[in-house]
Amino acid sequence: MGFNHVRMEEHLLPVLQQNFQLERLDILKAYGGLWTFFLFIGRKNGPAESKPNPTIQILA
Repeated sequence: MGFNHVRMEEHLLPVLQQNFQLERLDILKAYGGLWTFFLFIGRKNGPAESKPNPTIQILA
C-alpha cells in the first residue's frame, strides 16, 4: 500500500464471481479517472435455477 493508495489487482472480482451468481456489475471511474471502483450485485450460488442475464456496465 502506497501513500493513501490501495491496489487490489483484481483479487476481489474473481472470488465474488466464483461464489455468487452475477446480477449486476458496474465498473466506474472517479476523481477524473484517477480512481476506479466497482459495484457487484449477486445472488448466492444455489440449486440450478433459471439464470437471468446479468447487467454489466463499464463507465469510462
